[in-house]
Amino acid sequence: MVIKSDNQSNLPMSRKSARRNKLPLFLTALITLASVGALCYVLISPPASKPFTEFYLLDQNGKTNNYPSDLKLGEQGIVLLGIVNHEAKELNYRVEVVMDGNKINDLGPITLVNKTSWQTKVEFIANTIGDNQEVDFLLFKDGETTPSSDSLSLSFNVR
Repeated sequence: MVIKSDNQSNLPMSRKSARRNKLPLFLTALITLASVGALCYVLISPPASKPFTEFYLLDQNGKTNNYPSDLKLGEQGIVLLGIVNHEAKELNYRVEVVMDGNKINDLGPITLVNKTSWQTKVEFIANTIGDNQEVDFLLFKDGETTPSSDSLSLSFNVR
């Protein structure tokens, strides 16, 4: 004798079980695909970076291994000074070159749009005998009166 209720169908029990078992499998596959897609998106898309200015010194050959460090009195030191704008907008820069507390050069205004660079040769004369002297390169952005924290110093000895 077969008893039927309104909520049962005429399908055999094994087909009902198979249909019920497909739903969790389908949901698991869907969640796995969504997770893999989200992971791929995170790995492929670049992270948002904070805007910044790249400010650098190179030796006169465009390298970082031969800065003027031992000069003779009256000898000229030469470095390459560079700026790269990564600020996501156009900026005006100015650089003061200071030695022994005296401004010896003022470079600028230097206008750079985003992702562009500027580089120039800077010369200075060693006028005082002594060790651990410094020439400072003070970077000013967009008319600021206080130098940026990106400012640079080069130490050298004079004999």
